[in-house]
Amino acid sequence: MGNRQADIDFTFQRPTTVRGLLEVLTPADWAAEENLGRISYMINEADDMYEWYDSAPDRLDAVLTELDATVNLPYTVALNIYHSQGGTGGMLMLSAQRKEVSFLPTGFVYENGQQMLTTSGGIEGGSCSIVSSHAQAQSV
Repeated sequence: MGNRQADIDFTFQRPTTVRGLLEVLTPADWAAEENLGRISYMINEADDMYEWYDSAPDRLDAVLTELDATVNLPYTVALNIYHSQGGTGGMLMLSAQRKEVSFLPTGFVYENGQQMLTTSGGIEGGSCSIVSSHAQAQSV
């Protein structure tokens, strides 16, 4: 099983939220809970340090509220997502003001409960830009 070596970039006409994106992705079997049973998220606060946090799945609502809080609009935020059937995941990164979102596939796949690094080829440094007023996130 290979991985994609390209980021997928989305541009929105209006700001979006982490919660809204996750709600669109959930019916397609994407989840914030990673294979290891945790939620990982990031807030790039005023000190410009990418602070990663680890949380229990039962705190998902609080995590989404924190990521989407008005106080965090000036900062980039991210949430790792996981697709259990695909055995892989990636990071949803929302830029400040929430009009640009990138999906960065991870270089890891999960097989038999173990995280394994994949090295198969892909498009190095490639990207795709989509301009839409409504995310077609299920096609990700």
